[in-house]
Amino acid sequence: MNTYHFNIIIRDANSQDSALEDRLFEAGCDDALVCRLDELVYLEFDRASDSAKTAIASAFDDLHKAGFHDLILQEKRGGVKPK
Repeated sequence: MNTYHFNIIIRDANSQDSALEDRLFEAGCDDALVCRLDELVYLEFDRASDSAKTAIASAFDDLHKAGFHDLILQEKRGGVKPK
């Protein structure tokens, strides 16, 4: 199993929501750093999985469980690769 690093922008998150971290943690995003830049909220994931595709899909599933649906995968040049 490898660990994959990628970011997901949550466009429908409120950056002022004081319960945001708890909501994300409870949905399974305990392997992500919650980042805020002005009104923008994004997560920096370090997710263990057998493949990049599975890691990303499971992160999207967890964010959907938390009630977020306007999501953007932010890939670095070269795509998502194991750390």
